[in-house]
Amino acid sequence: MSDVLHESKPSLEGFWRLRSFEQHRPEGVVYPYGRDAIGLIHYCGAGLMSVQIMAEAIANSPRTDFNPDDEPLFEEEPATSDLTALVEVFDSYLAYFGNYSVDWATKTVTHYVKGSNRPNFLNRRLVRAFEMDGTTLRLSPPMPRGFPTALVWERVAG
Repeated sequence: MSDVLHESKPSLEGFWRLRSFEQHRPEGVVYPYGRDAIGLIHYCGAGLMSVQIMAEAIANSPRTDFNPDDEPLFEEEPATSDLTALVEVFDSYLAYFGNYSVDWATKTVTHYVKGSNRPNFLNRRLVRAFEMDGTTLRLSPPMPRGFPTALVWERVAG
């Protein structure tokens, strides 16, 4: 029997809840989905991932045109005929899914997007630097237009 203990690497596998999403710009901190954005990211052992982020204001907006106890029947209930409302929801929601790989040497995770509500995300390779500290995961995309961006997630299961 070996006396050598093998250190296990931390794992991205599991469910993570969004704690913050911010960009640091010259004019100050910007919150792309609002200061109280909500979201989940999931990494599974089979190499699959999915993420959803939404402005909390949209998620908590009052709706009086439906019964919350009824299951929606998509073929009978159009989403809305109000184009302004559709644009507001689209602009306040991001979702994509696909495969992922982790490079522990460079501390990057790559998302290979297969499906998304945003056409410009489809079939992209999204590389994110990551830092893990206990139950906290910090993902940093490459700096868009030179603005540092950080998404901070808290492990909820996994």
